[in-house]
Amino acid sequence: MTETEQGQTQICKCCGEGQASLTLQRTPFPYGAGEQQVMLEADFPVWECAVCGESYTGADAEEAERRAVCQHLGRLSPDEILEMRKAAGMSQVAFAARLGVGRVTLARWETGQQLQSAVFDRLIRQNAVGAPRPQSRPGQFRTNVDHRRPAAQMFDLVA
Repeated sequence: MTETEQGQTQICKCCGEGQASLTLQRTPFPYGAGEQQVMLEADFPVWECAVCGESYTGADAEEAERRAVCQHLGRLSPDEILEMRKAAGMSQVAFAARLGVGRVTLARWETGQQLQSAVFDRLIRQNAVGAPRPQSRPGQFRTNVDHRRPAAQMFDLVA
């Protein structure tokens, strides 16, 4: 849990009178649709009131569900993306530019508003190492094509 710890108490948000205590409840939930749907499980933080008997969850429950989905898909969680970027010593703007995405997209991944695709997940893992990437120079690139040979010979088009 990020903001709360099991065993904490607070005034109940349902009745406003009782003490609600926090527990973790292992809860199954569906992920996906149709034949692709699977049942996942996560430890949801649940507040339970001793006076009114109501129970409720907060933002931590959504985070627990997101972590379970990321684990199921083999993707980095929002917290892991944020940690990897910071470990690389990069700002959101710089890291987003390195990945070829906008800063807002990276911010959505780091906050869990959006789940990165498998392709971008691999790209994040490859680029978060912190090693500087070679800088390309505009107008210069290397190829193994011999420009002195006629085009038909370069591409084996000669009969």
